[in-house]
Amino acid sequence: MATATRVRGAQRRWAIASSILLAASAGLAVPAQRALWRVDHDWDEWRRSSTIRGLAALRTALDDAVSASDQVARAALALPPDRTQAFEALARLINGSDERGVVLFHGDSALAWAGVIRPYLDPVPEGITVVATPFYLALQVTRRQADSRSVGVALIDAAPPADRLSTPLTQRLKSDLGLRGFSFAPPVDSSGSPEVLRYAILGQRFFDVRAAPLAQGEIAQRITESVRARAGLAFILALACFVIGVWRGTRDLTQRAGALAVGLACTALVPLSQYSNLTRLFDPAVYFTPKGGPLTGNAGALMTTSAIILLGVLAVFRRRAHRLSRLGGVITILLVAGLGPFLLRELARGVHIPQHGVDASLWLIWEIPLFLAAVSVLLAGAAAGATTLGARRGIST
Repeated sequence: MATATRVRGAQRRWAIASSILLAASAGLAVPAQRALWRVDHDWDEWRRSSTIRGLAALRTALDDAVSASDQVARAALALPPDRTQAFEALARLINGSDERGVVLFHGDSALAWAGVIRPYLDPVPEGITVVATPFYLALQVTRRQADSRSVGVALIDAAPPADRLSTPLTQRLKSDLGLRGFSFAPPVDSSGSPEVLRYAILGQRFFDVRAAPLAQGEIAQRITESVRARAGLAFILALACFVIGVWRGTRDLTQRAGALAVGLACTALVPLSQYSNLTRLFDPAVYFTPKGGPLTGNAGALMTTSAIILLGVLAVFRRRAHRLSRLGGVITILLVAGLGPFLLRELARGVHIPQHGVDASLWLIWEIPLFLAAVSVLLAGAAAGATTLGARRGIST
């Protein structure tokens, strides 16, 4: 950033943009590095604070779920006795990402209902109650008015394999907070430990909850993955601004080649395979060849390498083709003809077809990098051939 302020001309804007994007990439990575240091050197305190934070978030979410179920149950009692209108009105009352439901009873019959209700209902006791089954845990709120009753239900937790069929409140929370899950038990714990949530409403105890944090390695992986995509995107944009800035600011081939060398160095140094969880483009399981080291370690690395080399070939033959001697052209043709097919064959051997088959996106992941590599080889040979033949190109008529 200090040197970017001294750049003049067409390169100035690109230099400043590249510096800002590099600073953004580093700024995104700094909090993650600090968190990783805490996980590695102060794991007990990290685990404890993560547990307390998760239980506090669970308490807030439970209060919100009970409040929402109570509001829905009270609103249901005010609906008209017409069944069609009641169904339409109840459907508008249920919203949100967590599984919730409501049932309106007239007498002993269910008049209308909406949402998703997994466990059985017990509409007899009025107020807030816990419904527990071998697979589901829910909170229900029952309200009465004359001979009508309404029950609002919020799904709190689900045990395997039911957790794959439903979306309880705890599933969203553990994903957002980086926890393995929550353990619910009858309200018997009377200690004052902050690592136990003794959930109660208006003095009535419902259950005790303990949070189960992820393992130390899983936490570190989640922290890294959460920032890797954003920091990587900022870094790619910074590199693009750097190359464009050099290209716009000078026609000197040495400086342009230096910019491309920086791009190749970044491709070799950045561990692109770690982005395989985001896209198959960087997955070594679908493309890998060891011949080029990290430059061909996955399809994304090969595509970047091929694009940079193609840009370099264009730059060389646009600026220096007329200076290339006939002997140099012949040597280039021989190298391209002798080594090009074998190089492309080795690159093509990096394709690994998965057992589940090939779709269109995977086919493009293979073909685009190989196409760029083939174009680079063919263009280098064609340009060298044109320089060697000179005015004798073509057929006389």
